[in-house]
Amino acid sequence: MAIAVSLAGCGGGGSTSVTAGAGGTTAETTAAAKRVVLRTVDLPGYQANPPAAVDSSATKAASSFQLCAGAAAALGDAGSAAASPGFYKDGTTMVASIAIVSPDEAAAAKAMVDLSRQDVATCLSTLFKDVLALDQFPGATTTTERLPASAVSDESVTWRTTIGATSPQGAIVIYSDLTLFRSGRTVAALLNVQGGTAFPSAERHRLLKSMIERMD
Repeated sequence: MAIAVSLAGCGGGGSTSVTAGAGGTTAETTAAAKRVVLRTVDLPGYQANPPAAVDSSATKAASSFQLCAGAAAALGDAGSAAASPGFYKDGTTMVASIAIVSPDEAAAAKAMVDLSRQDVATCLSTLFKDVLALDQFPGATTTTERLPASAVSDESVTWRTTIGATSPQGAIVIYSDLTLFRSGRTVAALLNVQGGTAFPSAERHRLLKSMIERMD
């Protein structure tokens, strides 16, 4: 989960899969994961970015996040995952998504418990600092808070990370909303990143609804 989130944060995409568990073959579970993630038709007016290579710093940051959040132990290596491309608009907005079909519903439920803990806010702030190398920007700040629950899914959590930095052009504020949600064995994530103002909640809910409707 964390590695895919790191890829999304870097604008990566493409699909990955690992060994399927008892709940289905690799082909079946990978196909189920691919059905969930966002596609071009979901985001008219956006430019899809081709898959990006994963550098060592992103992989290290993802591993640190897994240790911090604890979700890796729940999903394990027996599941199938898919990631959408990064979708870009107006040079200020990026949208990406991932989905993982876990080996059983108990593993997926445990992952959601881990990813909903209050201390995950600190884990996410650290993840963004590492992935974006914010320590190279004096005065950069990163804070993460849990947004109020929405009605789009019975089991979901949305974390908003606010990143502040200073450039030669002045102050910069970037908002990243990461919504994690579950249906059955499938755990998915929607990432919305926008500069200046937060991504519109109504549009975020529309994209979430599209993904949820495609879940098994």
